[in-house]
Amino acid sequence: MNTAPAPSRLPLLAALATLLLLAVTAVAAGQNTVVLHPTASPPQRGVLRLEHVADIQGPDRDSLAAVSLGTPQASVSADDVLQALTRAGVNLGRVNLQGGLCELRSPAAEKPAPNAPARSTRVPPLTYTVAADLPEHTVRGSIARRLADLLSLPPQDVRITLEIGADLSWTDQAPPAEVTELLIQAVDAPTSPRVGLLIEFYAGDRRVRSENIAARVQVRRTAVVPSAAIDRNTEITVDAVRTEELWVAPGDPVSVRTQDVVGQLARRRLEPGRPITRSDLLSPVVINRGDLVWVNRPVGGMMVKVRARATAAARAGEPIVLQVEGSKRTFTARAVAPGSATLSGPADADPAPPADEPPTANPAPAPNDAALRARTAPSTINRARRTSSASTRPAAPPAAARHSGAPR
Repeated sequence: MNTAPAPSRLPLLAALATLLLLAVTAVAAGQNTVVLHPTASPPQRGVLRLEHVADIQGPDRDSLAAVSLGTPQASVSADDVLQALTRAGVNLGRVNLQGGLCELRSPAAEKPAPNAPARSTRVPPLTYTVAADLPEHTVRGSIARRLADLLSLPPQDVRITLEIGADLSWTDQAPPAEVTELLIQAVDAPTSPRVGLLIEFYAGDRRVRSENIAARVQVRRTAVVPSAAIDRNTEITVDAVRTEELWVAPGDPVSVRTQDVVGQLARRRLEPGRPITRSDLLSPVVINRGDLVWVNRPVGGMMVKVRARATAAARAGEPIVLQVEGSKRTFTARAVAPGSATLSGPADADPAPPADEPPTANPAPAPNDAALRARTAPSTINRARRTSSASTRPAAPPAAARHSGAPR
């Protein structure tokens, strides 16, 4: 009996994959992005439109640009834009709105007076303020202490500055009297040098104001720096380095100690005053080719020691191929110190001691349970409500905190 071969399913699967890709592309293509300017100049005549205060990208750009925002006021907030889009019948699910406030400035006010000196285009340096020095009852003080909580650092070891853009004078004031809760949510990881923040004001369960701002964060760290230039491949001595307290970005890898640096080699030339990081260090060679090495391996409750010969040089922590004394058998271990290594290969690569040399057994140290357990700090959020007596609310989603709007 002849049986016809079954048709291949590959063409059908390829067609389905193509349709799925087209569907995803269509969804992504339907998204519009509206980014509010920090400042804008309103039209001298007529109504204020969305194109006057925002950058608009997407397939509906022309229709969104023509959305009326009414008579120009002092500023346009994100809530004003959302209300205008709703009145115009725009599908808000297709709009990604970014930015919190656009301050409107008259073109006449920005026009320089005759014979006025040219305005400097140099960006002023950022001014950081230590979190502990900011009043707790202000919005800026609440932001600084929230970032310190997220970094698990005391307020005196964290300093911030808010990015210059729209008028941020409201952050130096206490929340209005009607505000009972202040929600501060970190949009980015707190270890980033620039952290986006969502600030929301609540009167009871009603949100009365929402702002998007950005803060730059620095933390105080103790760093090891060279006292003088250290050449490449030079051993670092205790007299060649010193410790300094520096303000750095939270993610900068400068948390090395003096004992971690002394005795290491400089991987590259180290300049004086520049913090030393782990990537700047190179372990010295502890085992040379042909050296006799004792290899330690815990077995059960005992420590087995085997003598072998190094087939190559290795630095501390590097893998090294060893050959068992009296045998051609080789295995891989990890160099620890001069004449010492620990076994790091699989069980079938374990060396067997020569018959004329019994293994040396020593009791193995008990494992340090505290070091083996990973510490995981719970991500909790404190919400404080303005009342006559101190009280708290249940925890909110991670990376957000609600602070009382009342001065302490």
